[in-house]
Amino acid sequence: PPDAPHPEDELLTRLFLPEGPCGYVLEKLEPGDIGGVTTKTLRVNPQTLLQLRDPETVEAAATLRELSSIVRGAQCVHSPRFPQQYAQFAARQELLEQLEQLQFQLSDRSLLLLPEYRQRLQVLQDLG
Repeated sequence: PPDAPHPEDELLTRLFLPEGPCGYVLEKLEPGDIGGVTTKTLRVNPQTLLQLRDPETVEAAATLRELSSIVRGAQCVHSPRFPQQYAQFAARQELLEQLEQLQFQLSDRSLLLLPEYRQRLQVLQDLG
């Protein structure tokens, strides 16, 4: 039997005439559904896509890609307890940030800004 032509080759050389009635269905797809739509691997260069020219931004994007690949290879993220452990870590980080902010507010550096704050507040009150 002769080899059947590949559909993509047919579309390049002939007009496609479907068999039977035509129709369409409008589907709402999520980003993760791309695997069901195409078998081709999409490769995107973020520098080209976002037209990044700032060296710091390009370096930060490269670091992000590198860290993402490290995280994907880590075993701990596949642990069933990972969401709970990460939630505890995030809560701890938030508390540490609040502590740092409170320590700054009590610091000499913060108190040096107090006269300027009072002056600005007085200007706003005078303006009504």
